[in-house]
Amino acid sequence: MTAEPLVPNPQYQKLQALFNQLKGEIGAIRVALDDANAKIASGEAWVGPWARTWGGDLSMKRGQLRSSADDLMDKVQSALKNCPEKVSPQAARSQLNPRY
Repeated sequence: MTAEPLVPNPQYQKLQALFNQLKGEIGAIRVALDDANAKIASGEAWVGPWARTWGGDLSMKRGQLRSSADDLMDKVQSALKNCPEKVSPQAARSQLNPRY
């Protein structure tokens, strides 16, 4: 019996597409709050005790956003690394037509 040649893995292809999309957008996500944070910190946008409190919260959220963006990229990259690029035709078909 001859083994069927391996075919592209649909799951790998989806992960690769997601990775490429994230790679294009992650930079904008990481810096999304930078301008607002800089304006609050400089006093250009708002001054006073509430501004300092709100600015501290914004700075914390900015760090969380960056960390979450990096974590997301790492998780997709890890999933891609652990996913075979090619699979048997049967495995590919089962990924394309999952039964729930």
